[in-house]
Amino acid sequence: MFYSFSHSLASLASSQGYRLDYCLGASGVPSMGTIVDDAAYLAFQKMEMATLICFHVVDTTRLNWQDVVARDADHRKWAQGLLDRVQNVAIIYILTGEGPPPWHGATPDGFEDYIGQPVYSVFWYQDLSSGAVTVSKNQPAQLFGIRGLIEKARVGATGDVLTTGNDEPRGFSPGRGYSMTNLEPVHRVPLLTFLIVGINVVILVLMYMAGYPADMRVPLRFGAILPTNILDYGEWWRLFTAMFVHFGAGHFFANVLGLLIFGVRIERYFGRLAFTIIYVVSGLLGSLFSLYFTRGYAAGASGAIYGLIGAIFIYTRMTGRAVELMNWYSLVVFIGVGIAMGFMTPGVDNFGHLGGLIGGVIVGLGMVAVLRRRGRE
Repeated sequence: MFYSFSHSLASLASSQGYRLDYCLGASGVPSMGTIVDDAAYLAFQKMEMATLICFHVVDTTRLNWQDVVARDADHRKWAQGLLDRVQNVAIIYILTGEGPPPWHGATPDGFEDYIGQPVYSVFWYQDLSSGAVTVSKNQPAQLFGIRGLIEKARVGATGDVLTTGNDEPRGFSPGRGYSMTNLEPVHRVPLLTFLIVGINVVILVLMYMAGYPADMRVPLRFGAILPTNILDYGEWWRLFTAMFVHFGAGHFFANVLGLLIFGVRIERYFGRLAFTIIYVVSGLLGSLFSLYFTRGYAAGASGAIYGLIGAIFIYTRMTGRAVELMNWYSLVVFIGVGIAMGFMTPGVDNFGHLGGLIGGVIVGLGMVAVLRRRGRE
């Protein structure tokens, strides 16, 4: 089965811009450029967004998987020498066989936790007979769409259908922290994220045309939060409009960067409806926190953006997966540093950030529950 699987995978990888770097026969003899009948180890790579992506496919029925793990130290040493030319090197090992992993459920030595290193290795196991993919605890379950490639390659080789997390080999329990299913992007083009960026651009330009920053009351006319206007005059709509108003170009660019980083991932992986609910609920809760705890002149999309971060955090924490290069470890660091800097920097509406983060976590919990009910988790 590995022969037809490897041919199918090579065709799919080629269509995605990967090149076959080398292949190794079961006898241990390399063969460049062609997948020979006895190929048992194939290596592909491509450059994407300053990241060198390498993935290695191994037939564990003919090659010793422990030798592959031992060889990883040499691969990472080689990758370290490339960091003057690239930002990251991802090395993904896809160990294949028929039946449960050869290490029988326990995470073996050599499988390290992924914590956002510039050079990192992950190990997945693909059961070619059932289609189940086993991911070790604290390693990402999705990177650069390769998970989808290997599942589609198996379907192409066997004519089977993609399996879910309930389709485990009989008698095999992957244990706590393992992930068996694949989450495919929902929308390739994050239209809503780009639309919100566009709205923020238009409002900022109009504010400058209206006399900002010489007239500091311009943001108020465009919908910023001022407690007196809301509490005394009932202008509660400002809790929503403040999400699209920014105090200058620096404030705007910082929030747009966060929106592009986190909003794009939410929209692509969980859909436009999920993105909209997270963004609006988190933004409104951030505005409420700002109103009642900060009691000042406030505006900005940062509450909504912290909500997007909170939703990704709760998803990765509850499922053990990563969303592209983001897992819950890296997000804890990002959130902690962001909140700490906010409390140390004058003028930062940190309570708005906390409110948005809480809103994102709450909606994220509901999102995971819905995904599980629909069988996507």
